[in-house]
Amino acid sequence: MRLRALLLIGACLAASSIAQADFTVSKKPTHDVSCVSGICTPTAANANLNVNELTNMLASSDTTLKSGNGDGTTPVIQIVSALSWASTSRLTLDAKKDIVVKAPVTVAGTGAVTITYDGGDLLFFGKGKLDFSDVTSRLIVKGNGYELVNDVKKLAIAVAKNPSGSFALAGDHDAAEDGRYKTSPIGTHFSGTFEGLSHEIANLTINSSGKDYFGLFASVDSGGVIRNLRLSKVRVFATKGQCVGAIAGCSNGSFQHVSVQGTVHGGDCVGGIVGTGGAILDANANVRVVASGGAGGFAGCETGPISFSRSTGSVTGGYAAGGLVGVGATIDQSFSTASVYGAVGSDYVGGLIGARAEITNSYATGNVHNGGYAGGAAGRLYSGDQIVSSYSTGEIRTGGVKGGFAGRGAGHGFKFDYWDIDTSGEVAGCGKKGCGGVTGLTDAQLKSGLPKGFDPKIWGSDPNINNGYPYLLANPPQ
Repeated sequence: MRLRALLLIGACLAASSIAQADFTVSKKPTHDVSCVSGICTPTAANANLNVNELTNMLASSDTTLKSGNGDGTTPVIQIVSALSWASTSRLTLDAKKDIVVKAPVTVAGTGAVTITYDGGDLLFFGKGKLDFSDVTSRLIVKGNGYELVNDVKKLAIAVAKNPSGSFALAGDHDAAEDGRYKTSPIGTHFSGTFEGLSHEIANLTINSSGKDYFGLFASVDSGGVIRNLRLSKVRVFATKGQCVGAIAGCSNGSFQHVSVQGTVHGGDCVGGIVGTGGAILDANANVRVVASGGAGGFAGCETGPISFSRSTGSVTGGYAAGGLVGVGATIDQSFSTASVYGAVGSDYVGGLIGARAEITNSYATGNVHNGGYAGGAAGRLYSGDQIVSSYSTGEIRTGGVKGGFAGRGAGHGFKFDYWDIDTSGEVAGCGKKGCGGVTGLTDAQLKSGLPKGFDPKIWGSDPNINNGYPYLLANPPQ
């Protein structure tokens, strides 16, 4: 696992959410900014450009905001006040690091936007999003031109014509007007980039009796990227389906800065985000997942790496069920509060994963019910699996083999792991096999500070955060 790269991304996400030496656009008066020939650069740290002045500039000409003045003193551009212009002018955001949008940016006419960043990312927080009133406007991100679409059906048509193209959602879309889809709306295997620009697709409904690959996208192939997209009130019902998820059925691509809220029902390999496969970064899933086979809050089967992500809601699975993944995943700095249920006769049920995992710096607080092997973090570990610097607090209820942290260990694979003796109701870390490296703590002990082996650069402890339990600095509870 590329842990170093993931940690750097996490630090970037955390830094973008707190005050730093940014080049900011807000309602405050302009200071420490020089604008010459349509190019505005900061002349000191914490520079600010008044949003009304920027609007006036865009009314008559193209305008570029360039962070750092070439010296990196203000590497981040952030927009914290609503910005809108109705001319044909182009706004260029050129950052040395991140571009952070915390308020709506609206291209009300046929203007254009160019976004460039080095070593950072395009991030949206709160009410931040980028709206285009006219899909004939132009969007360029890191040198790539994007085709703008404003609904699911038009996106499907565009992808069918160019499966490896770059597309962006111009505004929020209520898919209730589409009616019920009987198969995946975007059935073409997708290997391009879909940039949601933090827009929401609401009320997407898929009701199918088919057998394979169901979601907004049937399949996201290698190289495909879905990012900055929100799905709300999604309903996917494919009870016989294999590989079922809200965003995609099957994936060899990646999902970045996405969120899903709703319900997903399927057969085997069913997840709140994707049925099987794909990398997941900075995702939020609040989904009721129900499957006859493998089920997870993010993915049903064989996915990863998963990093800086969180799952709530509930998961009910057949042979395997996990708060994040049913079976098979690499997970770092992520957590689940989802309740996890195994069907009668299910094999592996865990707060993070049912079985087969490589997990670091993660935790689960949801209760775990049923399962042949059930544990607060994992149902079962196999040879080669490992869980490091992680903990669980959920209550375990099953007539099978159970443990506070794992139902069955592999005689090794645990290091600096913990479970809450009081909340779990369990006095043993693993129900079967060796559980060396797992330690039981009382509720008070787990809340008293960081346990041994928890890196203070990754973990925090505060009685007012996460109910007093250790939390992830780069992925705090929301």
